[in-house]
Amino acid sequence: MAYNYSNEVLSCLKRAGWEFRREINTEPFIQRMKEDNFPVIPEAIKFLSKYGNLTINFVNKRSGINDDITFDPSKAMDIVVSEKLEDFVPRIKRKQLCAIGTAYREHFVLMMDEKANVYGAYDDFLVRIADTGEKAIEAIILDYDFEEIP
Repeated sequence: MAYNYSNEVLSCLKRAGWEFRREINTEPFIQRMKEDNFPVIPEAIKFLSKYGNLTINFVNKRSGINDDITFDPSKAMDIVVSEKLEDFVPRIKRKQLCAIGTAYREHFVLMMDEKANVYGAYDDFLVRIADTGEKAIEAIILDYDFEEIP
């Protein structure tokens, strides 16, 4: 069953080239994760098969500037080292985190756990964005409040 996006978010997704039946080959993501010792989480790979390699542009509701979400784990892995992801795991009380992309002009790393919850981080600042990737897209674009994790 497809997620029911708001018109504003759906418009952003369509401008990025997304469509409901989109599916890409995720093998390059998996290979890079394994090469760089990052966790490969099935839920994250399933999400990336639908949204991987997309850059979603939107106007940030707080600042009014153009922002983006990019679902490319390689960009996230270039920003954060695997050891840093391991540091976040006890804070979220899960087993693993998988890098799935970036947001806010590549300043914010996006990660997914084995239950499909999406988190964002900048340095040691860590938040839970939403309980699915689709809801995270909506939360970022529509500027919902994120749950800060101490």
